[in-house]
Amino acid sequence: MIGNFTYEEMLQFAKELEDNADIIDKLAKKQEAGMLQTFISNVDWYSTFIKSTVEIYKDADEVLKPLKEKK
Repeated sequence: MIGNFTYEEMLQFAKELEDNADIIDKLAKKQEAGMLQTFISNVDWYSTFIKSTVEIYKDADEVLKPLKEKK
């Protein structure tokens, strides 16, 4: 878990961000909206950040698992 969210929920958030950013990006390109495309790029980056964070937390859980089992 990350905060109150499961890993699956976090990955779903990331996927939704990525999917919506793709849709908006296609619309922005048609309108030549450069500032909007910069925002979309940041949203896409944040989606990638969330996915990476989930992987780091999962790896940490695996490393800490033996310590938790010793209790």
